[in-house]
Amino acid sequence: MTLSWLLSRGVCGGQRQVASREYDSSCVFCRVGSGEEEPANSKAVLHKNDRMVAFHDRSPAADVHILVCSVAHIESAKDLKRGEEDFKLVSDMLDLGKTLIAELAPQDETQYGFHLPPFNSVDHLHLHCFALPFRPAWKAWKYKQLPTPLGTTYLTASELLKELRPEPSVSETASI
Repeated sequence: MTLSWLLSRGVCGGQRQVASREYDSSCVFCRVGSGEEEPANSKAVLHKNDRMVAFHDRSPAADVHILVCSVAHIESAKDLKRGEEDFKLVSDMLDLGKTLIAELAPQDETQYGFHLPPFNSVDHLHLHCFALPFRPAWKAWKYKQLPTPLGTTYLTASELLKELRPEPSVSETASI
């Protein structure tokens, strides 16, 4: 089962409706991204720009557990498309997550990834960034790729980037 197949499937195997990427007032991550609401853990936003917002997870699964969210309301990694725009967004989210983790826990092992529906707790694209180990250790199961009848539960950021990488144009492949 490839990510391309997973990206084309909805929760029950049908086609997903692609979100409009417009602000959704009922979405907690949209409200945090717009500055209307502070993150639930009452810690300050770590970083914000016009495309991303980063803050500590309200229920950390590791000593350092940061979420990097798109400001645009994108429901999940399944709503992303192969191409420059989404590839750059996820790449920039990962770069920001790596920078923040390096500042907060430079000596630790790290992990970066996304839950896939129906296993995500908030229907808004967010990258989990960890300085490991998981605490308590049993929380690690939530951030592993587990096969289920509905698909895999979790996808690493590097695997998602492989699937989103724009295909070379005809002129690029002709010069190779």
